[in-house]
Amino acid sequence: MHLSNEQSKVLNLFKQWIVSERRFVNPNIGCCRLYEKYIKVRNLYPQCYRNLDINDTSVYDLMCRGYIFPLLERDRKGRVVIFGRSAMFRQKHGHRPTDLFRALTMTLETLLDDEENQVNGFVYIFDQEGVTLTEITYLGVWQMQKLLKSGEHSLPVKHKEIHWLHLSPLISTIFYFIASFLTEKLRHRLYFHRELSDLHECIPATILPLEYGGSVPWKLMSEKWIKRLQTNREKLLSLDAMSVK
Repeated sequence: MHLSNEQSKVLNLFKQWIVSERRFVNPNIGCCRLYEKYIKVRNLYPQCYRNLDINDTSVYDLMCRGYIFPLLERDRKGRVVIFGRSAMFRQKHGHRPTDLFRALTMTLETLLDDEENQVNGFVYIFDQEGVTLTEITYLGVWQMQKLLKSGEHSLPVKHKEIHWLHLSPLISTIFYFIASFLTEKLRHRLYFHRELSDLHECIPATILPLEYGGSVPWKLMSEKWIKRLQTNREKLLSLDAMSVK
């Protein structure tokens, strides 16, 4: 079988991706289907899963404001904790809905380079303090629902716990609605905390940013993560080749 240069390039990227994923060490039909879904979702939502460029002006600004970054220390079970400050996303700052999803995707793709993260999975904390209905409307509830559902079933990620902090009653109602479209398994991993003290019962305060009970300011954590993404930039951009039909 003769392959074009473009097809050969995609095949080589596929091989590299398979080797880097621990769960694909012994490939089976399930793994092939997962890869097929992974490619499909990248093609279906290219605006969210392609061009994972930290140097994109809008994405870079979003990340500099501390929108999303991993904590410096793992939790008690050895899992990376991804911290999100959702209110940093603002239309008035020129942020686009797709920037939000690209920021999360490039973070996950980079962290998955570590085999330990593939095995242990991730814990998420999303601080919703300051999030308004205006921003939720700007994002689009139905679009968020579609992307979250597709991401749950198609990305090779183990979502262990998702903690929501400082949700207002109105925003809580919207999030409960969106969560209803997720699988029962993932819904049981959602935690809603009214107060910071409630979060501390699940996540050690010592590993959180200074502003949330820890010792290291969020800005330092965010800056360190941005440097990591810049180092990994070329690899992230090369993933676009796997989306060729």
